[in-house]
Amino acid sequence: MTLDRNGFVVEIRRGNGSPKFLPLSPGATVNPMSIGMLGDFRLEADGVLDVHGYLYFDGTSLFVQSTDGHHQIRVNGKPIGPDWTAVAPPCTLAVGDARLVYCPASQASAASSATPPVARPAAGRAPPVAFDESAPTVADGRYSYDDAVPTAKTRAPDDEATGSIPLPPPPPPPAPR
Repeated sequence: MTLDRNGFVVEIRRGNGSPKFLPLSPGATVNPMSIGMLGDFRLEADGVLDVHGYLYFDGTSLFVQSTDGHHQIRVNGKPIGPDWTAVAPPCTLAVGDARLVYCPASQASAASSATPPVARPAAGRAPPVAFDESAPTVADGRYSYDDAVPTAKTRAPDDEATGSIPLPPPPPPPAPR
């Protein structure tokens, strides 16, 4: 994956997963994708559900939604419910104990690893985005695995279990201006 320096990126700053970052280019839509231990955007950390929530990029804005009312994604500490919510960069998305950062691609750590380090930011350029260490974590509220949302499973003809995770519909298009 390459970064469009004029675009945005969602990248993992705490936790493990794949892909390490999701490039978002202006004008290019990214269909709704699940985030979680079994999601399209795989994320592994304490307190992350199999499908914790969804991301959607309409070519201009990033939208986030949670799948569980008890274990919500938090954006800069604010809980996100089951409705699509637009988020603005730079921000930190707390998913269990994992942290994702949504920021301009030029400020992403993935971008800095692709180019040689600069002694200091150029004039008029913001310093790299730091994620919010003070955002509540699962360790703050002790996650209960009894409340985890089960994922839907179906049986394939060969009797092998396969995941069947339905995606929510994308948010409605913005009203004409």
